[in-house]
Amino acid sequence: MLKWLLWPTGGLFLYLSQLAVDLELQELLAVGLIAWLLLLRPLPRQGWLRLLFLLLAAFLVSRYLFWRTFNTLGYDGPASFVASLALYGAELYGILMFGLSNFVSAAPIRRDPAGTESPWPSVDVLIPTYEEPFEVVKATLVAATSMDYPGDFRVYLLDDGATWKRRHANDPETAHQARQRHRQLRNLCTAVGASYLTRYDNRHAKAGNLNAALLKTDGDLVAVLDCDHIPTVDFLRSATGWFVANPRLFLLQTTLLPTSLAPVVRY
Repeated sequence: MLKWLLWPTGGLFLYLSQLAVDLELQELLAVGLIAWLLLLRPLPRQGWLRLLFLLLAAFLVSRYLFWRTFNTLGYDGPASFVASLALYGAELYGILMFGLSNFVSAAPIRRDPAGTESPWPSVDVLIPTYEEPFEVVKATLVAATSMDYPGDFRVYLLDDGATWKRRHANDPETAHQARQRHRQLRNLCTAVGASYLTRYDNRHAKAGNLNAALLKTDGDLVAVLDCDHIPTVDFLRSATGWFVANPRLFLLQTTLLPTSLAPVVRY
């Protein structure tokens, strides 16, 4: 029912957003809308509260778009006109992305985790890294090793930033940084219960890094995380459950939503 109300309500808001008002009323309107958004922010955004929050935000953005389009664009010379159009185009792109995200967020599909049977397959979680900062890698690695999973899983950090060739490079600075990184990340893996892997060189970049690791792992399934993608505690259980429930499944691509995992299942 709420989804059907979204279209006429959105049309009404769009019509109201382009009405001209005096400056004093516009200031009151802007302050009032922002106050409402701040009041709604801590509340659980579900059902009509979710739609209300999205509509108020869209109304505020729409009023800005109409003002920006019909009151600020003018020709004062070719250079300034081109620059103003470039800025306007960037703003339009941001507003388009805002609209698409609202469309997706208006009525998200929530699925219960699949797969309650046993035994659960073993999983190798592979986290390739190259030259990302230590703190970024640490946050992902700590989260990955803390996941709640009823079966066996092992986390592997695949460090391509400290390969043998980089640690023995002719450039002293490159070799020093690689050895330092090798020592830091290996100690981190030992502390959190992960396995540290590196290789001889950086051949074939990330794909080569993953392929080299697959020769040293033997889990039933493989999960690949970028080193700056921090998984939720239920990520592995939620994702692997689809393999338990669907024996023909060979690949799962996931999208993390605020409170659930929305899987794209491929057979």
